[in-house]
Amino acid sequence: MDITGVLFAVFLGPLGAYRFYRKQYFLGVIYLFTAGLLGIGWIIDIIAAIKYNPNEAVSSAQTFEMEGYTEVVRMHTRVVGSSYPCIRLADCSRQDILHGLSMPFRKDRINIEYTEYDGEPAYLVVRDDGVDIGYLKKELSAKLAKKYPGCPLKVTKWVVTGGDGRYYGCNIEFVVLSK
Repeated sequence: MDITGVLFAVFLGPLGAYRFYRKQYFLGVIYLFTAGLLGIGWIIDIIAAIKYNPNEAVSSAQTFEMEGYTEVVRMHTRVVGSSYPCIRLADCSRQDILHGLSMPFRKDRINIEYTEYDGEPAYLVVRDDGVDIGYLKKELSAKLAKKYPGCPLKVTKWVVTGGDGRYYGCNIEFVVLSK
């Protein structure tokens, strides 16, 4: 539970304080002018603040089986290309996907898949249903492919950033596994 978030949600929720605290400025402004979405959003925010675990990434910590695998290295990075259209879902932008992932109580999983981009090694970051949200940085992809060829990458935590109504991003933590 995030005590500061709970206090903002309970006492200043109708003014959008919890949304501002979570850096969701666009929703904060909407709450401000609609009295917390007529009180309904206020109640949702109180529940979200109580359930929020600041040690996990926006209600989306990943768990996975590591049986038979050992963690070689753990890395944190920003997903790049999140402002481009989805590759695997026609007529959908990655921004729309990230907006959906930023909603409270989402339990989606994020995965990393090896691919190639312009003949170079690349790692595509995808939602659990295969819809892409971006790539690992080109330099990081080259390093991973060279140093850990064939090793699976598993996302352990992720968080959607931004959300001010203009641009969303995504930061991830992942591990490289080896048999």
